[in-house]
Amino acid sequence: MLNRNKELQNLEIQEQEDEDEYGLGLALCYCRRLRLTGKNAPVIGDYLNALKNEIHLSDNYKRINLTTLVYLSRFSNNKRFKEMTKDDIILYLNSLRKNETIDPLHSWVSTYNLYLSINSILQVVILS
Repeated sequence: MLNRNKELQNLEIQEQEDEDEYGLGLALCYCRRLRLTGKNAPVIGDYLNALKNEIHLSDNYKRINLTTLVYLSRFSNNKRFKEMTKDDIILYLNSLRKNETIDPLHSWVSTYNLYLSINSILQVVILS
C-alpha cells in the first residue's frame, strides 16, 4: 500500500513537471490557465521568469501576476501583447470599475490598483 501511494505521488509530480513547460513552479491549474492565452503564453512565462531573476518572487506574487496577465489576454481575445495599444489596456482596466450602487465600499479599487501596477510594468517591459 505504501509503495502504491509513493507511485501515485511520483506520477502526480511528473504530470506537474510535464505541464509546467515554462518552469514557473506553480500548481497545474495555473499552468493550464496559462495555455488559454495562446501566443501570449510564452511571453507571460518569459516575463515571470525574468521577474524571478530580478527579485525573489513568492508563489502568491507569481500567481497574481500570471492571473492578471491571463485576464488581460483573454479580455482582448488573446490579442498579442505587442499588438495591444494603450487603449486596449485602459478598456480592460475600466472593465474592473464598479458603480456606487454595486460596490458602495469601493472594494474594487484595490484590485484595480493592483492590476494597474502589473499592467504598467507590462507596458514598460513588453510593449516598449
